[in-house]
Amino acid sequence: MAQDFDKQVFANQNVKAIELSQTEMKETQGEVLPLIAWGLGGAAIGMWAEHGKSLYTTGKPASVHEVTKAGVNGAVAGTIGRIGATRWSVPKIGGEINIGKNIRIAPIGNSTGHPIGKFPHYHRRGLDQLGNTKPGQGIGRHRPWESKPSDKSWRDRF
Repeated sequence: MAQDFDKQVFANQNVKAIELSQTEMKETQGEVLPLIAWGLGGAAIGMWAEHGKSLYTTGKPASVHEVTKAGVNGAVAGTIGRIGATRWSVPKIGGEINIGKNIRIAPIGNSTGHPIGKFPHYHRRGLDQLGNTKPGQGIGRHRPWESKPSDKSWRDRF
């Protein structure tokens, strides 16, 4: 029965389907997590922006309906942004924005070869009161994704 269906659907049509090589399949591996991260990031930005707009204009938090709508719109925008960035190889460019010597931001991730570096992240040097770098809080850490043995709390990742 499945063969009859295939004959009916694809009869006299060249669908130009090709099989991906092992290299091509490897290149697409792991692309779902960045899509999810960008979608969730877009949703969070949309929802917080909606609350901020509502607090500014009315002095009250936004309604659940408005926040949900903003979250969905933000998630769609974030996902489309990631697809576009991947399509036009933006992560391969993947620059970081330097804010002084103690903070760098990679809003779209980058391709340094670090497994966590492809996700949006930031680098921040954790300093003590004397201006010295705290153990495990160096500028090379991919925050908030990368944990260190010196972390005492999940908040130390930020």
